[in-house]
Amino acid sequence: MINCPPAHLEISLAQRVVFQFLEACTKQTPDIYLLEFWQELKETCRTSVSEVTIT
Repeated sequence: MINCPPAHLEISLAQRVVFQFLEACTKQTPDIYLLEFWQELKETCRTSVSEVTIT
């Protein structure tokens, strides 16, 4: 499970959306490959992140 940073850390709305997407995606498809994960994030959230961000 991916946990959002503690509330006292300021993160942008975009970062929150990415965290929520990653959490939902891992719950729905726990055996997804990183490349597939990255592609889903890119297509769904229209954002590109590094592999390090999602690992």
